[in-house]
Amino acid sequence: MSAGWETQLTPEAARKLLSGATPLREAMGVPLSELMYMASRAYDLWRQGRREDALTLYRGIVALDAGVSWGHAGLGLAAMEHGELEAAEGHLQRAAAADPSDPSIQVNLAECLIRRDRLVDALEILKAVVENPEHATHPGAVRAAAILTGIGHGLSALLPS
Repeated sequence: MSAGWETQLTPEAARKLLSGATPLREAMGVPLSELMYMASRAYDLWRQGRREDALTLYRGIVALDAGVSWGHAGLGLAAMEHGELEAAEGHLQRAAAADPSDPSIQVNLAECLIRRDRLVDALEILKAVVENPEHATHPGAVRAAAILTGIGHGLSALLPS
């Protein structure tokens, strides 16, 4: 194989794969670092405007291991960009479940929930991100704080003084 990894699929590994107990990545012996590289490359392609190429990589990541966050995070953002908010929420929920400590995923999920008119759910997520001291300088936490500030200013403008 061109990536430098290969494996023999034993009957036991095949049973685990077919039952869903083992992701394809693991059954094939693909190191997690390969998926990390795919995610990084997909992000670069997305920024370059090569959306379809990026989506192909994000789909590949999900196919190889739906239990990592990167593929679902990318597919969620793409779906949100296209106004497919139900699909976006599903992908972002799976990404958040796979990596609950990533504030960027949490904030993207909150943005999706705001777009779906679920402000209370979004506010809970944003508040949790901002209040987590481990995220103090993370760009996702900074974005969460900005969104909360914007919502606060908007509400203040609407409420009578």
